[in-house]
Amino acid sequence: MKTIILAATSLLAGVLVAQPVLAATHAEQVESYKKMLSKAPKLEMPAKAAAEVKNAKQKNKKETTLAVLEAALSLSPVSAPTIVRALSRVAPEFNQDIVAVAGLAVPQMRMEIQSATVIAPALAEVQPAGSGAFGGRLHFRPPPPPIGPPPWALKHIGGRAVGPPRNYAY
Repeated sequence: MKTIILAATSLLAGVLVAQPVLAATHAEQVESYKKMLSKAPKLEMPAKAAAEVKNAKQKNKKETTLAVLEAALSLSPVSAPTIVRALSRVAPEFNQDIVAVAGLAVPQMRMEIQSATVIAPALAEVQPAGSGAFGGRLHFRPPPPPIGPPPWALKHIGGRAVGPPRNYAY
């Protein structure tokens, strides 16, 4: 019984001692990512953040994802849905954590953040532009109609085309 209590006490003490160390490393990670992301233009920030998460090691991927998210949101809270969508596409297994952290960081945009994570997995399955049978075109737009009267309404008199009378309705 004494060994169980001693083991539990030492485990609790170890966790309490290690917690500030983990918090310090997380804060250092956030600062380093903040410096790296601040060098990128605002429009490229989601892509840079996603690339950083994609290149992270598998065992540190969750910590990296959350640190990159916090750094990006501290630099540009307005682009929260775009950042969340980019991170959700490269790390869909952490969608709930991404939504929770982003929702706490930018509470005014909770609905946009939630919808961004719903849309991201669907976008990950879409083929990139320029691929496929139609060369990336999703639809065909017919040419605009010609200007002027239709060819069947013209009469050729003396070598030149004469159109319909002015009161003619098309």
